[in-house]
Amino acid sequence: MIAALPMYDLPELADATAAWWQGIARHGGFAAALERPADLQAHWRSPNLLFSQTCGYPLTHGLAGQVRYLATPCYAAEGCHGPFYRSAILVREDAALASFTDAEGAKLAINSEDSQSGCNVLRVMAAETSAARPFFGAVVRTGGHLASMAAVQEGQADLAAIDAVTLALAARARPAAVAGLRRLAWSPAAPALPYITRPGLPTAVRQALVRAIQAACADPRLAAVRQELLIDGVAVLNPEAYQVIPGMHRRAHALGMTELG
Repeated sequence: MIAALPMYDLPELADATAAWWQGIARHGGFAAALERPADLQAHWRSPNLLFSQTCGYPLTHGLAGQVRYLATPCYAAEGCHGPFYRSAILVREDAALASFTDAEGAKLAINSEDSQSGCNVLRVMAAETSAARPFFGAVVRTGGHLASMAAVQEGQADLAAIDAVTLALAARARPAAVAGLRRLAWSPAAPALPYITRPGLPTAVRQALVRAIQAACADPRLAAVRQELLIDGVAVLNPEAYQVIPGMHRRAHALGMTELG
């Protein structure tokens, strides 16, 4: 069986990330070591998958029916509330933009098209802000949130939508990554990045995993690890809660926003 926590695994947080999984594994009696997969799509679809974390957009789109929801971590970061999170729309501190409306025609950096926090929220925000189709003047694809922030810092793009948890973790672990940036707006909220497993995992094992996550969230021995990773608890949601994500996509398309830029 394999396990990974790939979504917020900054190199500076590698030890804390490993300790978090070790705590969950200890509470559940699991022997799987934490991996750091190079190919996330293959990892998430592995027939040996025990535990991982993904973004809500793949969960409801490309991975639909190929993974199974376990639980949703809650994060102690600005822009998060319980098991829900937002994206911070970032621009340079000296940018003339005063509101999201001013971003019409601007150059946008996105991490990838299948990102809820870095792309999908912008579709619906742009669609509901202006009749311009497309809304942005150009789109730069960076491959990751940190790269999107760097693109804005370096003037390769005017703005980017950054997952609130990534932003808070980067501000603490790698402050240079957020230097010279300011928040222009918050995106609409969605359920935070879910913990997942494979669909065929036996029910008893899946239930043991959920109990192990809950126990790790209450374990005082893991308090420092949770604090470093900004983990403030866990919620077991009805998986239908994630349908707000394809709902945003449908809303944008219904308003004619088929291309961002």
